[in-house]
Amino acid sequence: SLRQTQLYHMTFRCVVLKRRGPELNNPDYMPDIKTISGLSSLIATRSSVAQLLSLFDEFVADCGAVASYAFAFAYGEYEEPALLPPIHCTFPESILNFYNENACMAVDPIARGALASSVPVTYNQFKKEYNEIPVMKDFLQQMADHGIPDGISMKVLTRPGRILYVSMGFPYSTDKISDYEFRRIRSAVEMFARHGASLPDNPIDQHIIKPLSAKELEVIAHVAKGFSNKEIARTMDLSVS
Repeated sequence: SLRQTQLYHMTFRCVVLKRRGPELNNPDYMPDIKTISGLSSLIATRSSVAQLLSLFDEFVADCGAVASYAFAFAYGEYEEPALLPPIHCTFPESILNFYNENACMAVDPIARGALASSVPVTYNQFKKEYNEIPVMKDFLQQMADHGIPDGISMKVLTRPGRILYVSMGFPYSTDKISDYEFRRIRSAVEMFARHGASLPDNPIDQHIIKPLSAKELEVIAHVAKGFSNKEIARTMDLSVS
């Protein structure tokens, strides 16, 4: 009957409102950074990279970490990472300088492990590999001297061919971190990375996309004029490959 149909829709609406969370039932509701849904709501309100990184630092601290590092690169550029500055880093400056000056990224077993894994990896997982590389052994000791004996690293894809490598340093062993917390951290980092890539002032492409050379710009100008490959080659005195 019509009355039964009306009652059904009213009941369904009440259930949906209840399940969609307290934000719809309470005008004073404040998203909780500890939950994925709450963090997602907070991330969505950030309209600049500065605002997003400020929230990311809050998230890192809430996880119990004391420092973080984010580095972006494209496929094929991993061998020369020292040429690109990190997008964000709160590790002590002396540690960052040591890491960059010794081109540690190119031999860092944790970085390589994270890039080959679909889940976060821990520093302690690669302690044996670290001890076999003198510069990395020194680096790990410096970390411990600064009260960062362990940490986690992971990769996330912001778009095809674009990778964000993120590392978080902890003042205690990551053995204390549950599998659920590892998954929560990874999900959160993915949300931060993807929202950051969508912002107009995002630094990811600025870091990994090299500016075009004068010759490349000249080729583009000729293409825009409708020149064929042979015409461009003849104009610029190039060979057609």
